[in-house]
Amino acid sequence: MAGLTGAAGEAWVAQYLEAQGWHILARRWRTREAEVDLIAQQNQILIFVEVKTRRAGNWDAGGRSSVSLRKQHQIALGAAQFLAQHPTYIHHNCRFDVAIVAAQGSTFRLTEYLANAFDSGWG
Repeated sequence: MAGLTGAAGEAWVAQYLEAQGWHILARRWRTREAEVDLIAQQNQILIFVEVKTRRAGNWDAGGRSSVSLRKQHQIALGAAQFLAQHPTYIHHNCRFDVAIVAAQGSTFRLTEYLANAFDSGWG
């Protein structure tokens, strides 16, 4: 069931980003070594977004703390592999964002959205 909640949270964040003017390039983008939940573009900016979704009642600091240094490296590797496979975006500015979402039934709420999360003393 956790996978269903995670996928629904990612879809919800994708809609949120689209409403903010971002174009979703990839969802659940994976290679053998890495994965990125969402990749989006706006003008000359690419964002690589990690989405953490928790059910109401199961929320703790786990959303924030689950983006460990190891996970950050995995997302950065995924970003490098995405850029290698899609050289059209090689000159875009890139950043790493984290979206933390609370889920209650089919209702989702963005509890925190951190742009440039890896550059802001995360982890």
